[in-house]
Amino acid sequence: MFRRLSNQTALAAAIVVGCSFSVVNAEQIEADGKKAIVTTVYNVSDLTSFTDGQHGWDYTTLLELLKTKIGDDQTSTIAPYPQNLSLIISTTNEKHALVAKTLKQERAKAKQTKANSKHAIVTRVYKVGDMAAFTQDKSLWDPSILLELLRTKIGEDESTSFAPYPQNLSLIISTTSEKHDIVVDTIEKLRQKK
Repeated sequence: MFRRLSNQTALAAAIVVGCSFSVVNAEQIEADGKKAIVTTVYNVSDLTSFTDGQHGWDYTTLLELLKTKIGDDQTSTIAPYPQNLSLIISTTNEKHALVAKTLKQERAKAKQTKANSKHAIVTRVYKVGDMAAFTQDKSLWDPSILLELLRTKIGEDESTSFAPYPQNLSLIISTTSEKHDIVVDTIEKLRQKK
């Protein structure tokens, strides 16, 4: 999850990316090492997003959160390291513990959000006029056989509903993303068999 670097390596990396580090006088560091400044590189690629396609790395929200947790004083410096989507943080061991705890909490939130989105109901429109059957005289569109096949594949419960939309020969299906994947797969397989 993270890798420790020497202060010299982190300082060199910070200079490369154009960031400044604060320098702490030796008198400010307690003899017992509690306030010794340690530099750590935290990989945060899973907690940040990209803007403008893949050209802009957006770490600002996470950076602000970490600044509020550990403070923005002489003993703490946070610098983005875009080459490997990481943050270089120089601070005390106590504050590194806060950083690790905060990143763990943020990862848990992200995981929960992802899990919740799998169960969210999404409505999609599937154009199936090329697949659905018409009546013998070709005057009425009748998607009942296709609807029955899809109901068999994904089931119909409180999280799923089907509705034909005859104006553009489509099916409107509201269900979870996982079940939509099954619908797409089923329709693609049927089209390949034509």
